[in-house]
Amino acid sequence: MRASENAKRLSRVIENTVQHERARREISGKRSEIRELKVQKRSAVVELKEDQYGMMDGGGVAYVRWGRRDCPTGSSLTVLVHSGYVAGTYYTSTGGGSNYLCIDANITYHRGRYSDGANGASHIYGAELRDSAWMHRLFDLSDTEKNYLRLNSLPCALCLAQLMITQIMIPGSSTCPKGWTLEYKGYIMGGGHSDKHASEFICVDQKPQVVPGTNTDETGANIQMVEPQCQSLLCEPFVAGRELQCVVCTY
Repeated sequence: MRASENAKRLSRVIENTVQHERARREISGKRSEIRELKVQKRSAVVELKEDQYGMMDGGGVAYVRWGRRDCPTGSSLTVLVHSGYVAGTYYTSTGGGSNYLCIDANITYHRGRYSDGANGASHIYGAELRDSAWMHRLFDLSDTEKNYLRLNSLPCALCLAQLMITQIMIPGSSTCPKGWTLEYKGYIMGGGHSDKHASEFICVDQKPQVVPGTNTDETGANIQMVEPQCQSLLCEPFVAGRELQCVVCTY
């Protein structure tokens, strides 16, 4: 009698176990189906937004790619917002803005909303590479018009790294932290140390382009290589006079 009850109990346990495993597999299958449907729906939304706006659902972070008129092609998540020209304050001016701007190449003027002529306003000029030809060996000139940088003005691109939540520029490094995505790398550049006003330091792409037709000494906003000096920076690991690399990363 007891053996029969034990057998029935064991049979029920086995049956319950089988049913539980079957239910678990069904739930797991349903979850997989739901995930797949979500992926398909998101892909459809992405394609729609790419067609309409050129960007993905989920936002992202924007950064300027200095020295290029396009965005990195290594990731389908990074798209071009606009391209333009690097501009800043005249190098001998004591006033004006201290930062570089990426001015849209397709500039627009609203009719009746401007006053032509010199009105004593703040002035802005193209940013011209002022270092001598020695800097050429530091860069990859395969995309540089006429393989020459000196006295040319620089283009720029505003890029959107879609689905990313933050971006950083690391001076002194050519690699991104673990888990971060490399957008581009290059060299730190800024205004000359004898210029009459301060400027910001920017990361210029290691494979630069230039603005065609600007390879003459027009003067304007200066942009030059940046080299550490050892008065207050330790000479180890820094090397006095050695150009600083940089990298732009997203996460």
